[in-house]
Amino acid sequence: MKYILQIFLVFCLITIFASCSSKSGETASAPAAPEATVIRTIKAADFKSGMESNPNHLLLDVRTIAEYETEHIDASMLIPVQELEQRLNEISEWNDLPIFIYCRTGNRSMTAAKMLSDAGFLEIYNLEGGIGGWTREGYATVK
Repeated sequence: MKYILQIFLVFCLITIFASCSSKSGETASAPAAPEATVIRTIKAADFKSGMESNPNHLLLDVRTIAEYETEHIDASMLIPVQELEQRLNEISEWNDLPIFIYCRTGNRSMTAAKMLSDAGFLEIYNLEGGIGGWTREGYATVK
């Protein structure tokens, strides 16, 4: 029993000395966690209004050059998904700004969204149904 009491007293003294050694007024806190990426798949109407309400955004088309030349959403930047990892430096300035991304059906753009997320981009919106969903809602494209 004496042995347990001694251990308890030593533990108490260590705790007291440890708390006295920190500077007064300081509290220990965990380092800030890095911001988590947000990837949202949204309908064409929300995609359009999101771009309108965020004038400083990137609109990224990840289809092939041939698909882009057939039709695309005005003001979009083309980087085919197959080239995206090698061309991330071209869009690095949008790291913490909204990126609206689309393809033909929404599958390649989700692949691209995950690549961007892995590269540290923070706010990514994927067009549900791709450009097909966009045109079905009656929104304009350019050729």
